[in-house]
Amino acid sequence: MNYLFYRLVLFVNSSSKDDLNYTIADFILKNISEIAEMNIVVFANTCHVSPASISRFCRKLGYDDYIHLKMECAKYTSLKSTDYYEPVMLQDPKKASAVYLKKAGMRLEEQIDLLDWEVLEEFVDDIHNSSNVAFYGSHFSHSIAQLIQAALLSCNKYSIAKNDSDQQIKIAESLNADSIAITISVRGNYLRGTPRLKRAIEKSGAKSVLITANHDPKLVSEFDRVIYISSDDDLYMGRFMLLSFAELISQLYVTRFGDHRQG
Repeated sequence: MNYLFYRLVLFVNSSSKDDLNYTIADFILKNISEIAEMNIVVFANTCHVSPASISRFCRKLGYDDYIHLKMECAKYTSLKSTDYYEPVMLQDPKKASAVYLKKAGMRLEEQIDLLDWEVLEEFVDDIHNSSNVAFYGSHFSHSIAQLIQAALLSCNKYSIAKNDSDQQIKIAESLNADSIAITISVRGNYLRGTPRLKRAIEKSGAKSVLITANHDPKLVSEFDRVIYISSDDDLYMGRFMLLSFAELISQLYVTRFGDHRQG
């Protein structure tokens, strides 16, 4: 499932019905297939807002313009029918659950050998030594960021993890060469889908780190460091891997930099 859905749901869940952003997000969610073929004037008239308001909303989502939004709507329309679909679940739910959980257990065991602890120690050093720490991601990845964020805060290390796309861009614009920008994305495509945020991080000069399960070699050239959490980018297994990684990296940071060391 692409990130557009999560961004729209965030606006609907966090805004009042009187908010213009709520109106636009709600309309897109209910008409996402049609938006892919709808021009901005028809959208504005149907939604009873101005074309300028729609353009501003697109930028709040992290897109350059309405054309980019239409492209993302088209992607979502082509992908959504396969999300969570598991035919065995209809025939034998217990068997399907057993297969799923067994696979998750195997992936967690694989993670023991996959994680490079020298790299992870350098990573937590970078976090500790950075003047600003910012996390980027959507939906589940943002929850993972908050888990790590809580562990850092227990060691008096402040970090930022905004969920709103517009706020993420503003934070990125405030970073500098002494900062670290950490993107959490199982499939590694979060910044690719938010070009304004990607440009802001690059312009800031901050060290850019990706935590992902995607082993695409092209990603290595897009970040200063790539940390792999799984052997492939299976979204559903990747969530298990992310949670496990967050717990382990939190333990490592707190053990190395927590107040208990002063005893």
